Amino acid sequence: MGNALIEIESVRSLRERPDNPDPFDLVLCAHAIDLRPASLERENQELALFERALVLDPSYAPALIGSGYVLVDTDRIYHKPSVSTASALSLGLHAVWGGRRSL
Repeated sequence: MGNALIEIESVRSLRERPDNPDPFDLVLCAHAIDLRPASLERENQELALFERALVLDPSYAPALIGSGYVLVDTDRIYHKPSVSTASALSLGLHAVWGGRRSL
C-alpha cells in the first residue's frame, strides 16, 4: 500500500500544482521515480528532483536525506567516481544537525 500511496500522491501533487511544486511535492515525485527499475537515469532524475526541492528549502530534511541516499546508491551501484559518499554524509549530517557545527 505504501508504494501505491506514493504514486497517487505524486500524481495528485503534479495535477494540483504543475507549475509551482513545493519541496514536499518534489520529494514525493522523487520517491515515485524510485519505484521504477534501477538505472543510472532513474538515479539522475531522483537527484534532480531532490536538488530542486533544496533550492526551494535548503534545510528540507527529506530532500537532504534523499539526495544522500541517491549519491550513496549511485556511488555503490554504478561506481561513479564523481559522486562522493562524503557528500552524501555531509547532506545527512546537515539534515540531522540543521547546519549547526556543535552541540
